[in-house]
Amino acid sequence: MTPKKYAYCKIFVNDPSPDEIATRVARALGTPAANRVIEQSGLIVEVRRNIGTGGHRDFLEWPVTVEIECADGSSSSPMVPVVDRILRYLWSTETPSVAACPFEDELPWGGGMELLAE
Repeated sequence: MTPKKYAYCKIFVNDPSPDEIATRVARALGTPAANRVIEQSGLIVEVRRNIGTGGHRDFLEWPVTVEIECADGSSSSPMVPVVDRILRYLWSTETPSVAACPFEDELPWGGGMELLAE
């Protein structure tokens, strides 16, 4: 069976510093970040401030996002293992993180949703 391929994922992160999260994501992937952007395995990983958030009541309002997309616009890159690595690293540093993507069920703890329920 051929694994499914995906073109995009967004991770919401409950940490106020996009620069610090970019450093952590770069460590997770073993690739340096330039201006909070990391390119690896045909993917572009960009750490951004989540504009317009205020209350932090919901993970969608967390202050930082990590957006992962295929560099060529296709879905031919290894999205699931890269997102998995990023999430596991952020969780290992006790950084609350939740993935919002069509493959949450292929990620540990449902991409982090199950951790929020604990």
